[in-house]
Amino acid sequence: MLARWLCGAGVLVMLLCGVAISAESPSKAGGATVDERDPDDPRFAGNFRGVVNGPDGQPFAGARVYLMPYDEALAPYDQTLKPEVAGLGPVRAVTDEAGRFEFEAPDATFVDLDSLPSRRNGLLIVTADGYGADFRNYRGRIDSALPTAAERIERNYFAFQLAADDVPIRGRLLGTHGQPLVGARVRLGSVTIPPERDLDAKIAQMRKASVFHSPPFPGQVMYRPDLLPGVTAEARTDNDGEFELSGIGADRLVRLEITGAGVVTTQMAVMTREGDDVGTMLDPDSRPTQLVSAARFTRICEPGRTITGRVIDRETRQPIAGMRVGKSLGRPRDGVGYGVVLTDADGKFQLAGLTPSSDEVCITAASSPGMAYESGEATAKDDGPVEIECRRGIPFRLKLVDELGKPVEARVTYADVGRNPLAQSPSCNPCRQPYSVAIRDATGSYRGFVEAGPGAILVEATDGVAYHATDVKPSEFFAAELAKLSPKWQIEAFGTSRVLYSSIGGLDLDSYPAMVLVNPEVDSPPLELTATVVCDVPQRVELVDGDGRLVEGCRTQGMTQHLYDAETRPRGGAFGIRGLHAERARRITFFHEDRKLIGFVLARAGVKEVIRLRMEPWGTITGRLLDEAGKPLARQGILAGSALGELNLDPKIGERGYVHTDDAGRFQIDELVPGQRYDGRFYREPGKPEQTVFEGVTLKPGETIDLGDVQLRPIGVARVRTHGAQAPAVLLAARAHRSE
Repeated sequence: MLARWLCGAGVLVMLLCGVAISAESPSKAGGATVDERDPDDPRFAGNFRGVVNGPDGQPFAGARVYLMPYDEALAPYDQTLKPEVAGLGPVRAVTDEAGRFEFEAPDATFVDLDSLPSRRNGLLIVTADGYGADFRNYRGRIDSALPTAAERIERNYFAFQLAADDVPIRGRLLGTHGQPLVGARVRLGSVTIPPERDLDAKIAQMRKASVFHSPPFPGQVMYRPDLLPGVTAEARTDNDGEFELSGIGADRLVRLEITGAGVVTTQMAVMTREGDDVGTMLDPDSRPTQLVSAARFTRICEPGRTITGRVIDRETRQPIAGMRVGKSLGRPRDGVGYGVVLTDADGKFQLAGLTPSSDEVCITAASSPGMAYESGEATAKDDGPVEIECRRGIPFRLKLVDELGKPVEARVTYADVGRNPLAQSPSCNPCRQPYSVAIRDATGSYRGFVEAGPGAILVEATDGVAYHATDVKPSEFFAAELAKLSPKWQIEAFGTSRVLYSSIGGLDLDSYPAMVLVNPEVDSPPLELTATVVCDVPQRVELVDGDGRLVEGCRTQGMTQHLYDAETRPRGGAFGIRGLHAERARRITFFHEDRKLIGFVLARAGVKEVIRLRMEPWGTITGRLLDEAGKPLARQGILAGSALGELNLDPKIGERGYVHTDDAGRFQIDELVPGQRYDGRFYREPGKPEQTVFEGVTLKPGETIDLGDVQLRPIGVARVRTHGAQAPAVLLAARAHRSE
């Protein structure tokens, strides 16, 4: 258990990388002040501190502070997908007499690309009895070159202010004929705190918004108000159609969802302030098309349609309980959208609140997590009941453990792979969500279902531990299926050595610590499967200049699975690279913008020695791009590289990406690795042959080559010019490169 904790917390990684971590508490380490305690510093990644004031702006003692990770706190809540409601968790801190708090949250960190702890995105919540809570969506680690000094202080020290809770929402709902709407469900969908807690400024902005120009409405948004202590997040209307929601706090904006028999499910905006309603989204005649209601309001609900039916097993004709039913998102495999209902013990459902404008409504039934039925659909043509038939899938049970044999917390899903001939029809590519979501049972195993034919069970760890990427080899496992296809269709259907094509899109093998490939027959019995995840061992790297001194503050390219992803910078000149694989090399380039230094490594896992990479001055290619008539090609893109991206495993061939010409057609391609060979390609239109701007250019450290005027030639006409005896050959004419 200790070894696993060290792996997850990143301490073992830091020791391997030679990074010194202070044993003192963050409040004492180095005598850090607010400005110095940078959350991007691995020592302070899990350190949170700040101050809480009351509605009067004075320090507030006794406020409770909570923290939630991003995925639970900010994602809209779906009761049918996650029946167990995760609470706020423990109180992390209580403010002192000066309103201050400080606490450590190792669970709010993760092991970053440089193998050091970083802060995760998340949500801080501050609450006290009798007051409206304050909350802050905070960002985790970001590129150190981006935040301003003010932004950095804000991320180091959080300031909260509780709100007075003296303006509850009191509404009255009426039916289509003005009668009270009894028993309607009113749910609090979200709560927004305006910027600077200034609702007046927010209202002024909303009054100016129109259907032609709607500026962004920033603010702090809470999508899980049901978790806020003291908040009434849901109510039912009484015999007079009235309801009340309290605990929200004054001067907030909320989104309400109203559902009831015979009326359309309605979303409405309300502010926790009494007074006049606010019209917004003006039409061409400056008339508001939307309304933000005051805290006291009366609403007449539009008539709606209710569809009833049941879901049954296609083979046995028996009802299926617990299926998720709702309007179709597209095809059955796309699943169902927001606001779904569950079938009861008799397989029956009632889908209310639909718009009556359409005579035909397509309804989909999909398995809840852990169930083993494929999706089914039916079309409701009138108000009569519909019957949805669902075919039983192939159940599986997956035992997932680490290298010590301990159970692992993960999200386990299933997607079919390639052109699965046995997949449910009609298919979708890509589908909007995994076809099957597994649940963890009492034994620690995961239960879900698969389809017959090629598929993959995907494991995404959720315990914060950095694991080694999966070792699966799809080309070997699906060899029989691949043999039926031509080489071109093999890639189209199953992907490459790095990416497995599935019904939910391309799956990066390096993104999954475990992946179980399956190819069962139609009549296959339930599958009993096992998978083991292994802690990642980072590759130690040292970046040095010509004098052997460490180079710090470098930007990177290739540390993630995709070559041109945005990446955070390594902290220091000596660090560890995680996520490498022995058989899937990764192109990684390091840049130091101020010194114009560059370094490149084709990295693989399993290298025991420290990679000591010498940073050299980068090379530059300049010139002016002309069309066939000799006119400058302004603001056009030139691809400097092989166009293979991360699939290029030849360290002698460079990959620079796109640069653009200026208004005069001039271009400057810098950040080129000395010794690598570069080609320049111009794509005039999608689907047209590429035209070569230059070819085979290799530069020395710090060298700049000016190509002068590079005029594109008609297809098939080539002319070569050289720059001296040692200069590379440059192809000035256009040459077509057609893909097979």
